[in-house]
Amino acid sequence: MTLSDALALKNGASVNAKWCRGDPVLTGAKDVVGMMDQVIMKAQQQAKADAITDARFFINCDCLTIKGKAAFSANHGAKGKQKQAILNPSTSDSFALLNDDDASL
Repeated sequence: MTLSDALALKNGASVNAKWCRGDPVLTGAKDVVGMMDQVIMKAQQQAKADAITDARFFINCDCLTIKGKAAFSANHGAKGKQKQAILNPSTSDSFALLNDDDASL
């Protein structure tokens, strides 16, 4: 996903996902797991989304929950490596874009 793709995302339905330590690892190195990476990837997989926007994170003991909106790029469904993307809800141009093999935020 390029910067122009990220800025042209279209929001979809609300998404809510929870990932806890001990859950199956969805992305990253198997011995180094970033909880934020895991919960973002889980939300993206559940919604089949290219990114999550308007994200809010909640931590409870060993679990992290994300609530946000599924977002889809103009190239949604194009073949290639899935990437994690999350847009900062306070600014439209501030975001983190991670390869699916990145270990942490």
